[in-house]
Amino acid sequence: MFGYIQPSKRVMSEDEQTCYRGYYCGLCHKLKDDYGLSFTPFHNNDLTFLYLLLSGLEEPDEQVTTERCVIHPLRKVPLTRNEISSYCAAMTITLSYYKALDDVKDEGKHKKNAKRLGRLMPAIREAYPDTIQAIEDGLDHISALEDEECTDLDTMTKAFGQVFGAITAYDDAWHDELFTLGDMLGRFIYLMDAWDDLADDVKSGAYNPLKPIRDREDLETYVESLLEMMMAEAVAVFETLPVLTNASIIRGILYSGVWARFEALRKDRQ
Repeated sequence: MFGYIQPSKRVMSEDEQTCYRGYYCGLCHKLKDDYGLSFTPFHNNDLTFLYLLLSGLEEPDEQVTTERCVIHPLRKVPLTRNEISSYCAAMTITLSYYKALDDVKDEGKHKKNAKRLGRLMPAIREAYPDTIQAIEDGLDHISALEDEECTDLDTMTKAFGQVFGAITAYDDAWHDELFTLGDMLGRFIYLMDAWDDLADDVKSGAYNPLKPIRDREDLETYVESLLEMMMAEAVAVFETLPVLTNASIIRGILYSGVWARFEALRKDRQ
C-alpha cells in the first residue's frame, strides 16, 4: 500500500530532482540512524512526500550534506536532515509494522518483519501516543470492515483517510488543513491499492472493495473519476497552506507524480 505518492521526473528540473533526492536519502539515513541499517528497506515515497511537505510548511533549520552509503557506495548523494525527519522515520516504521501484521493475518507471511518492527513500537508509542492511538483505532476499524466484507467504497477509503490524516496532522497550527490533506491522500492511496491489486485479489480470494463491481464496463473510468475527486480536494487544501519552500516539487507530485502507477496499470491492461 506504499509508493503511490511519488515524484514525476517528467515535470521536475534537475535542481528539483536533486532537492527531492536530498529529502529521500535524508529520511533513509534517519531510519538507519534511529533504528538500524536493516530497517532502511521500509523507506518509501509516501513518507518522503510527508517529510517534504512538513519541511516546506515548518521551514526548520536544515543540514544539507553529501555522503556515501550502502546503496550508493561509489558516489556521494545529497542528504537533507532536520527535526521532522525523526517523526517521518517513526511513521515509516509504524505503517510498515501494521502492514506486516496485516500480511500475517491475510497471507501468513512477513512474520519476521512484524516481530522485529514490533520491538520498536513501544518507544514510538511513547514518543507519539496520540498519533499511534489514532492509527491503531483507524486500522482496527478497517480490519473490522474488511472482516464484514464491506463493499461501500466511500466507507473504506474514508477509514484509511482518517489514518493518514492523523499522521499528516503534525503541526497544531495547521492541524485541520493537514488532516484534511492527509485524509484525501489516504483515500487516494487506499483506492489506488485496491485498483492495483484487483486482479490478484480476485484470483486469491482476498478482500478487495472493488470485487463486487469488477465486471462494470466503465470500471476504469469510474475509479479514475473517484481518484480525481480525491486528489482535487487534496490539491485545494494544499494551496491554502503557506508553503513556499519545496512548493513546486510538491505540486509536481500532486498534479503529476501520483498518477504514474494508474497510467502504468492502464497500459498494462490495454
